[in-house]
Amino acid sequence: MKAVTDYQTDWPQSPGATIVSLAKSQGEILTALFEELGPEFMDVVRHGKRISPHLASSLEERLGGSRGFWLRRDAAFQKAKAESSAETETEWVREIPYADIANLGWLPKTRNFNEKLNNLYDFFECDNLREWRNIYGQTLERVAFRTSFSFQNDASATLS
Repeated sequence: MKAVTDYQTDWPQSPGATIVSLAKSQGEILTALFEELGPEFMDVVRHGKRISPHLASSLEERLGGSRGFWLRRDAAFQKAKAESSAETETEWVREIPYADIANLGWLPKTRNFNEKLNNLYDFFECDNLREWRNIYGQTLERVAFRTSFSFQNDASATLS
């Protein structure tokens, strides 16, 4: 009889990383798995997308672990990813001087967090925080600004 141990990590690891590790340890070639299991499998491994019950069954047959294992692993990862994303978006919205931008008439005035978030994504012409960071996040690293000890340096305001 197999012993079941409840083990929880402090960090989310994608099921895709587990799949890659298992495949390598079993001598599987990922391209063969990609061809056999199709685009959904590629999305899970490369982009952290959800595992469907059908794919979980296929993973059970090819790599081991039960269908339930793959679905629970995915659910835990998706939950951690969503919580992390929400925390990060909250911090990002707080860093952006939204009220100042709204007072200039560039954004509508609102106190609703979701409206602010969506308005900022529209303003910066991006769909999510990852895309914003890809476009704007490295800007401050590539340029040098003269600063003053008399005023607080606000990197997010500089990008607005």
